[in-house]
Amino acid sequence: MNKGNTSYFSSKIKWFIYIFSFFLVGAMFPDQMHNVALVLGLGFIGKAILTLVSFKNLSNRKEVKGRILNIEEKDIEVFMTPTATEIFHYPIIEYEYEINKKTYRNNKIGCNLDEYWAPEVNLWGEKAPNKDKFWYGWSADSIISIFINPKNDADSLLKNQVNKDRIFRQYILIVIGLICCFVWFNYVFRT
Repeated sequence: MNKGNTSYFSSKIKWFIYIFSFFLVGAMFPDQMHNVALVLGLGFIGKAILTLVSFKNLSNRKEVKGRILNIEEKDIEVFMTPTATEIFHYPIIEYEYEINKKTYRNNKIGCNLDEYWAPEVNLWGEKAPNKDKFWYGWSADSIISIFINPKNDADSLLKNQVNKDRIFRQYILIVIGLICCFVWFNYVFRT
């Protein structure tokens, strides 16, 4: 079993560093805090828009049929808080597909692991049903849908849809960015 999802954990640390840096700069230069709010707000808005555009590009992929070569399930222990962990299952799937009489192989499933992992237990603490795993019932030689980048046939994914929570988070980031810009606007034009 993998001990801890470092990408999930490191993203939490990254956000802590961003917020800590914001307050540190504010403490060091309180008279410039409004400018820091503007930069932070524009940064949030820019990051969210770029992320939403990348999500849109996922939905523009073309669908082809392919075949599973190998499939196995792994477990990962994710640190949800410093004292609580949760176990998630995720697949390792090697697949192949053919385009213009050329065969391609890949094992990329989605953009992020948290897009397709399945928890070991549900919200009520009961064992999660297998139907929660999108790969449930798949085996070697199963025929599956594969989503191809129209500009690069070698770039493929098994899941081209983004979790609605991740889309919602980008809109929240835009709102936070707009609030930061409003703080700057309000400070500059009131003084």
